[in-house]
Amino acid sequence: MNSTFWPKIYRLLPVASLIMMVHFPARAVPGSHFIAGTKPDIANDKTPLPGESIVGVNGDPSLLATAEDLNREGESRLAAKDYQGAVAAFSEAIRLNGNYGDAYRNRGIARSLLGDLDGAVADYTKAIELNPQDAEAYYNRGNADYSLGNTERALSDYDRAIYLNGNDAQFYYNRGVARTKKGDAEGALGDYDKAIALNPEYGDAYLNRGNLHYKAGLLEQALADYNQAIEMNQANSLAYYNRANVRYKLGNTDLAIADYTKAIELQPNLDRAYYNRGVAKARKGDLDGAIADYTTAIEINPQAPEPYYNRGVANANKGFPDRALADYTKAIDINPQYALAYYNRGLLYSQLGNLDNALADFTVAISLNQNYTEAYNNRGVTHYNMGDTTSALADFNRAIEINPTDAQSYYNRGLAWATQSNLEDAIDDFSAAIRLDPEFAEAYGNRGIARVQLGDYTGAIGDTEKAAEIFQQRNDTANYQRAQDFLQKLRVGQNHS
Repeated sequence: MNSTFWPKIYRLLPVASLIMMVHFPARAVPGSHFIAGTKPDIANDKTPLPGESIVGVNGDPSLLATAEDLNREGESRLAAKDYQGAVAAFSEAIRLNGNYGDAYRNRGIARSLLGDLDGAVADYTKAIELNPQDAEAYYNRGNADYSLGNTERALSDYDRAIYLNGNDAQFYYNRGVARTKKGDAEGALGDYDKAIALNPEYGDAYLNRGNLHYKAGLLEQALADYNQAIEMNQANSLAYYNRANVRYKLGNTDLAIADYTKAIELQPNLDRAYYNRGVAKARKGDLDGAIADYTTAIEINPQAPEPYYNRGVANANKGFPDRALADYTKAIDINPQYALAYYNRGLLYSQLGNLDNALADFTVAISLNQNYTEAYNNRGVTHYNMGDTTSALADFNRAIEINPTDAQSYYNRGLAWATQSNLEDAIDDFSAAIRLDPEFAEAYGNRGIARVQLGDYTGAIGDTEKAAEIFQQRNDTANYQRAQDFLQKLRVGQNHS
C-alpha cells in the first residue's frame, strides 16, 4: 500500500520566542558622596559668580585671605556648583599652604566634577601623602580610579577607607559596586548587606542587592529588595524597571507592565523599559501594543538590535513578512553575531519558500552557535525539502546529539529514513519521538504508515487510531479526517492480506 507521509513538523523556536533584555540591572556608578571635612560656610550669603576671580575672602578684596579662608571659599563654590571657581580657590589655598591636605582633597573633588579624573587622582594622592588617615581621600580616589576603569586600585582604596572608617555606608556600597564589576558577587552582597545595616534607608543598596539576587535566580529576594528600594524612593525608575523584570519572570505579566509603565513615567527615555514592556504585551497577545513599544524603543536608541528583532517577531505573527524580514535584517546589520535573528529570518524565508536564503541563514546561525539544536533541525528540514536527504540526516543526527530529548528531531529524522525506504530506522525514530512526547499525533500517524509498508496492519491500525484520537482532541479536523480515511483503507487491506 502506498501512502503519503504526514507533513513534517518544523522545529521552530516559536517565532514569538522573546528575549527579555535586562540591561540597567545595576547602577554601577559610585555614589556622589564627595565633600568631606569642614562643612561649607555660606552664612554670609555672598556666593561668588561662576568663574569670578578670587582676590580675597568670598571675593571681597578688602579682606586678607588665609589658606583656611580660601578652602572655605572653595567649598562655597562647590556648593554653588561653580567648579572652576572652586578649583581656583583651592589652588590659591594650596599656594599659601603647600601642606594643606584638605585643600588638595577638595580640589580633587572639584576636578573630578569637572571630568579631570587624572588631576583628581593626583590631588587625592597628595592629600593622602599629607594625611594617611584621611578616609575620605582614599574613598574619593577610589571613585576616580573606578571611573577611569582602574577597578583594582579603586578596591584597594575602598578597603583602606573602610579600615580607617568602618561606619560609612557609602564606602561599603561603592566597594560593592566595584566588586560586582570584578565578578565578586559574594563579596558585593556582603558589602550591600553592611551598607544597609549601617543605613536601613539606603535605597540604592537595596536596588543593587536586588540585582545580585536576580542574577542568582533568587527572584523572591530580589523582589523584596526592589520593594524596599521603591519604599525608600518612589521616584527610582530603575527600581520599578527591575521589579518589572522580576515580575515578568515570575509570570505576573500585568504587574510587570504596570511597573514598566511607572518606570517610563519617571524616565521617559528609558528605552529598555519600552522594549521590555513590549515583550510583556506580546506575551499577552497584544501585538499592536508590543510593536508600538518596540518602535518607541528604537526611536530612543536606534542602535539596539533586540527591539528590531522582537518587532520582527510581532510583525511575522501579524502576517507582515516583508516588515518582519526588514526588522530581522536591521537587527543583523547592527549585530552580525545575532544568531537568533539569523535563525528566525531563516524560518521566515523557509515559510515564504525561499529555501536557498533559509539554508544560508540557518548555516550562519549554526556558525555562531555550534550547539544550536533548532538551527540544525531546521536546516535539516530545508535540506529535506530541497531533496538532499543525506544532508538532512546529517543535520538531524547533530540535533539529536546535542539534545537527545528533542522529540521533533527524532520525528524529522524518521521522515528522512522513510524517504530512503529505511523503514525500520524510521519506526525506531518515530517510537523515540512518541516516548518523548506521548501526544505527538504525527509521529503515531507516520509510524503507522511505515508499519503497514512492512506488512504490520495491526500495528498500523493501532497507531492510526491513536493519531486520530489526538487530532480530534486538538480539534484538528483535517488531519482527523485523513486519519479516519486511512483507517478505512488499512482495514480493507487487512481483510485482503
